[in-house]
Amino acid sequence: WKKKILAVVKNYSGSDPGSYGYFETFLSRLGEKKPALAIRLIESSEKQLVPFLLSLLSGIWKSEKEKAQDLITKWIAEGKYLHSWGFIFITVDELDSDLLKKVLKKAKTLKDAPALNNVLRSVVHHYPKNKNLKSEFIEVIDILSKLKNTWWVNNLWFKDDSILDHLSDEEWELIFKGLLIIPTVDYHTEEILIRATKKNPKRVIAFFHDRVEIKSKKRRGVDERYDGVPFNFHRLGEE
Repeated sequence: WKKKILAVVKNYSGSDPGSYGYFETFLSRLGEKKPALAIRLIESSEKQLVPFLLSLLSGIWKSEKEKAQDLITKWIAEGKYLHSWGFIFITVDELDSDLLKKVLKKAKTLKDAPALNNVLRSVVHHYPKNKNLKSEFIEVIDILSKLKNTWWVNNLWFKDDSILDHLSDEEWELIFKGLLIIPTVDYHTEEILIRATKKNPKRVIAFFHDRVEIKSKKRRGVDERYDGVPFNFHRLGEE
């Protein structure tokens, strides 16, 4: 089985991860039904299995949670595969607050934007069932803004019972600060701004004023393109 699994892994290409969905399901089931075998496989072939560690550990978590947590804790301390451990709380649909905080702390130290974005995805996934996650949410947004990373918008805009609806005015200021970095206000950004408009429409108008100010200071043809106000709104104009 080890030879068969590694033969499949050998052909893996990061450019086409979607074609390995059934294989990932198989590895998750393997981790759940045969955790000792899965752990031996990881110990002997960790480097080859890097793209599939999340699947294996998600399975092990379901049957031998402590062993899975021990492995993940060791990797977090080493700063390895943090993007996977930021996301595992979604794949197992269970939150380990202490482990999440460890991932966040290490990702912050290493300035690991993919890991931070996956921590955010886990926070959003488990909110509002775990309302104490708001502080982690705000911390991640603040760190990503300082890293000039705005990928978090793609993980937040579509949520129905959104954490955004429970933010204070002060916490919303961090959201606005992060959105100022985005070169163009697209549909996803508008969906976030719509939630702000329902609470404080004047602040959203001020946000676009800030964007116009930023654009006025950019040198045409030298700095990257930056739109102060989009040519057309999608839904924000109706609000």
